[in-house]
Amino acid sequence: MSLNKNFNLKDLKDFIEKKLKKKITKDLLNINIIKEADLECCIYYHLRRFLKGDQRWKIFSRKHAKRTGRYIDLLIFKHKKPFIAIELKWDRKKISKKDLKSLKESIKKLKVKCAYFITTVATKSAKYKKLENDLCKITEIPIGLDFPKNKNDNKKFKAWKKKRKVYKNV
Repeated sequence: MSLNKNFNLKDLKDFIEKKLKKKITKDLLNINIIKEADLECCIYYHLRRFLKGDQRWKIFSRKHAKRTGRYIDLLIFKHKKPFIAIELKWDRKKISKKDLKSLKESIKKLKVKCAYFITTVATKSAKYKKLENDLCKITEIPIGLDFPKNKNDNKKFKAWKKKRKVYKNV
């Protein structure tokens, strides 16, 4: 049975800004993500599942955009037009100048409707924030595990790190 749901930009933004964060937090806690490439795969997976049934939307990872000369971690198209650009980082507290420039170029040269900078942080996650004054231009979404800031004194953080280490040191 095929789903014939049509998603609009607002539906997709709501998913990215609200539901995706919870799904990625769960993936982090379950040690499904140990580095940036895993983060990319998990976000791609969750976005594909969300958009399932609406053939107007396509998602590509590590897409080289000729108009910007840059690779974009995830680029979402609607009707063959770039709609959303997403840059991803592992354990980065804020966006770098290079990533900010890349997202601004995506908005200007690719004419994407909005752009996201999604990063993971092991400590308590902050709320997302808009980096541009325009309606939806660039939004920063830190995804954290809500461990206290003093990582060395936290038993839960140490246990999570120990579980993660098993897969990192193979």
